Amino acid sequence: MTKEDIVHMAQEAGLEDEVLVPWAYEINMFAVLVAAASASVEREACAKVLDEMVDQMIADMEPSTAINWVRNRAAAIRSRSSEHCARDEATSRGQT
Repeated sequence: MTKEDIVHMAQEAGLEDEVLVPWAYEINMFAVLVAAASASVEREACAKVLDEMVDQMIADMEPSTAINWVRNRAAAIRSRSSEHCARDEATSRGQT
């Protein structure tokens, strides 16, 4: 999301330039935090779908390479979420 995207959305929400200009940094950081939270929720939902796939596979067959692969994919999705959150936290503190 670019700064222009954030400004445009803030204007669509009814914020005028008198509010946007002095609070631009805070509005931008709020948008970054909202986007990060949204992405984290989406990744967790994807990981849960994979977990459910594994549960179904276990119920229907012996554990196999496929089950391990799905579990690894769920872990990888969650790992990316953790890495993304750490980057966003550093960004919000100005440590880019």
